[in-house]
Amino acid sequence: MPARSDSVRDESAVEQAVDEIDARFEGIDMLVNNAGIGMRSVNPRFLTEPQPFWAVTPDGFRDVVATKVTGSFLVARAVVARMIERGGGRVVMISMNTATMSRKGFVPYGPSGAAIEARAGVMAADRVACVAGCGRLPRREDRRVRVRRLADTQKAVTRALDARGADLGRVISAW
Repeated sequence: MPARSDSVRDESAVEQAVDEIDARFEGIDMLVNNAGIGMRSVNPRFLTEPQPFWAVTPDGFRDVVATKVTGSFLVARAVVARMIERGGGRVVMISMNTATMSRKGFVPYGPSGAAIEARAGVMAADRVACVAGCGRLPRREDRRVRVRRLADTQKAVTRALDARGADLGRVISAW
């Protein structure tokens, strides 16, 4: 369900959207959590003219972090609470490759992806069936690690659907 970046940062808007989705599909078995705004919102020429972190405006930094980090937290928080009430579910947190997390000129986008990776680890430690992954392969030296993580993400999605007998219509890609 698509949303504007400012609505995913609003707790009441997130709760309302999750309530509507939950009612429409009679529950949520899986969340593919991909909140975010890109580097163009901070630097329209980020690929050709990367700027150092000290040149990023505080407002630009806040917008990216509030959308990707806080927004995905609010969505996961709202959805997981309902999953627990119904006996389970699965969460896939979409992050980014490790090369992008520390790439020149990628503040705040890179660090916000690192935060998503870390949160997925904490969610798993909190006994939430959660994995993190990204959709693109990084540089060659990281390829084996990322392929394994993408395979783990795909397996988690498949297991979640199989284990719950979920209808694909109930797999909600939020934000």
